[in-house]
Amino acid sequence: MIDRARRVLHIGHRSSGLTLTPGGHAEEADARLLAVAVREVGEETGLPASRLCLTPYALDAPFDIDVHAIDARPEKGEPAHEHYDFRFLFYLTDDAPPALALQEEEVTGATWLPFPEIRSTTLRAKLLAAERELDGTPQPLNASLLLHDGHGRYLLHLRDMREGIREPGAFALLGGGREPGDDGPEATLRRELGEEVPGLVPTGLSPYEDQYETSPDGLSVPVRVYG
Repeated sequence: MIDRARRVLHIGHRSSGLTLTPGGHAEEADARLLAVAVREVGEETGLPASRLCLTPYALDAPFDIDVHAIDARPEKGEPAHEHYDFRFLFYLTDDAPPALALQEEEVTGATWLPFPEIRSTTLRAKLLAAERELDGTPQPLNASLLLHDGHGRYLLHLRDMREGIREPGAFALLGGGREPGDDGPEATLRRELGEEVPGLVPTGLSPYEDQYETSPDGLSVPVRVYG
């Protein structure tokens, strides 16, 4: 989690004695690794998913994958193994870091560390390399078009009935989510229009409103509506 001052939240883990970013192991009910990260943040810090949003830099893909050896722990019935840690990036929707409600039975404290002070050498190097792109300020991750015919009627489309999309099976504004390679929200909208209604090429697009929607994972999704 990155705040507006480009600091990353770290918490003290009682079991290991280490200061790490929030996280934990997947459980049987978790559908995706991103959902694991969202759940663990809520459990360890008390921050609900609605206070977080993804970054345009990484979107919902892992920013870093750390692989390290874990010694055997016979008392827990665990053999020696390699541990794969998928790290996702989140921004705060709040201008300032909100108060935390730490899970005291597992967490000893919390601190916000600037990029140069990140303890993981690989994570620190990646954050510093992407520092210009990671300013901690939420940016539109979805773009929609408010299109009317001049007679009070607006063009909507019927969203697919499939898992993992917002508002499945509902009528909604044209548009969709940002993808890697999109140069800003207007580029996202024009790409989505080309996929959904080929031949519809609006002119004179201008931002109408910025708002937040909710993703299937409960995260806030900054949306820019164009008119």
